[in-house]
Amino acid sequence: MSGREDRDDRAGSRRERVVPRAVPPRPPLDIETVATLILYRDVVLDRPACAQCGHRTQVVARTFSIAGPISREMRTYECTACGHTQASAYTPNGNARRSN
Repeated sequence: MSGREDRDDRAGSRRERVVPRAVPPRPPLDIETVATLILYRDVVLDRPACAQCGHRTQVVARTFSIAGPISREMRTYECTACGHTQASAYTPNGNARRSN
């Protein structure tokens, strides 16, 4: 075996011996933090455009129905510019499901 091959073998074995650091567990979230995150999602992220003028809407009412493993949420949105009210069905985590 040449010196280079010997070094490569030792380098490979050195990499195998490296132990990954343990990642500390995240602290559990308190109920106020969870409520704030859900409110932020509703108020800031999940706002469709108004059907009449295209302006961003805001959530004014939410209704829930739970049937089996799927929970449905009906949201009523109001446009802050023209005052138009529209409703749409919303499935929590619906975007997370991927078809195979």
